[in-house]
Amino acid sequence: MNNLSNTSKDMREAVAGLRENGILAPDILTCDGKWHRCSTADKPNRMGSAYKVVNISPLLMSYRNRRTGTSGLIYIGNGRTVNELPEIKALIQAEIESLLKKHGNVISPDAFARLHALT
Repeated sequence: MNNLSNTSKDMREAVAGLRENGILAPDILTCDGKWHRCSTADKPNRMGSAYKVVNISPLLMSYRNRRTGTSGLIYIGNGRTVNELPEIKALIQAEIESLLKKHGNVISPDAFARLHALT
């Protein structure tokens, strides 16, 4: 199992991004390509959200917040745009399709627009 170091700037930005979306992610993220459940800001004692680290460098994550009904992606490219990294663009497209297939009725219009703005 791989973890992003808790001193990693990318990890701190990723955790901050999750928390901005109401997801109480742990300070150290598990990076194994699997969904990891965690609490939400409004219900800290329930596991109502999840995150998945898809790629470590550059960092690409998917998240779901069942309490708010949103899903999305977090991309931290350290100055590299998605268009500069075709392999990341392909991963993003695959994650969008996966989220839509599994949670199409959950993705909010705002989250959907943000996902498609990445590609």
